[in-house]
Amino acid sequence: MLAATQRGAQLDLPRLRGSGGMVPPLLYADDTTLLATLAAGLQRKLDLLQRYYEQWGQTVNAAKTKLVMLSGQRTQQAAVDTVQLAALSLAGQPLEAVSSFKYLGITFHASSCIAGAVAPARATAARAAMHSCNARCAALGVEAAPLQLRLFSTMVDAVLSYGSEVWGMQPAAASAAGKTSSTAGSKAERLHLAHLRHLLGVRQVCVLHYSLSVVNH
Repeated sequence: MLAATQRGAQLDLPRLRGSGGMVPPLLYADDTTLLATLAAGLQRKLDLLQRYYEQWGQTVNAAKTKLVMLSGQRTQQAAVDTVQLAALSLAGQPLEAVSSFKYLGITFHASSCIAGAVAPARATAARAAMHSCNARCAALGVEAAPLQLRLFSTMVDAVLSYGSEVWGMQPAAASAAGKTSSTAGSKAERLHLAHLRHLLGVRQVCVLHYSLSVVNH
């Protein structure tokens, strides 16, 4: 597909809002995700993919290949029904439409945007990692705040931001456009605040206020 684009072929590639940049297929080892805005555009990509595999003597497992409509309908079932009507196929075999599909730990969901489905799941996984990190620090007697903050950054932030190259663009664009509420209300921010309260030894319901004092001499 990338080679076809370089040869001047006009492929149906989604574009990012604001920048207008094209979103290429997601390729990782033998896991591939094709993105398109129209059913006909996706079918053309499936045909190109099939020809590529035939050229190199490989096959695609159509039974494991699924179709998901991203945020195209108000309900999951409506999205599934719409995709089924498109009757897309790979190597002559019809493909199944599903309401969600996990790709490299990131769930693509039919009735919500990628960030809307992934961000809460990442926050839940990161919270579990935070509790595990706190328990390990307690067992080893690690009390120094700087060290605990470094461990949080290494063990928890990595889980929280996993795959953000894919799903992080949506909340970042919304934040830049002023379409989101204060970051204090986000699950990621609440997770950081919970860890800070843990380090300070204050109740989780305690409100933390940030202030900057300037002293003139």
